[in-house]
Amino acid sequence: MEMEEFSEEEKLEAMKIMAKEWNSFRPPLEIDERITALVWEHHTDNAIIKKLVEEFEALECYARKCFWFSTANDLTRLEEEADGAYYQTAHCHESCVPRRFR
Repeated sequence: MEMEEFSEEEKLEAMKIMAKEWNSFRPPLEIDERITALVWEHHTDNAIIKKLVEEFEALECYARKCFWFSTANDLTRLEEEADGAYYQTAHCHESCVPRRFR
């Protein structure tokens, strides 16, 4: 059985559909507010992620996902998405969410 080849247009459309699903994620309010506070304190992205891991007992994948979709990162996320970059969250599952937010 031959595999069907997809056109670049079809691949782009599929990516947009997947991105819409990924972009439906919103971090818990408590985490979102903490990210905003850390940004205002001028912490680096990596330092913020490290603090989220420590303070919320989160896995790094979940902390990165929360940072990417945080209110404080809206502008950067929208700029990168306009350039075709989407944060792929498929490797971060429900089991990665800290217990208190499940």
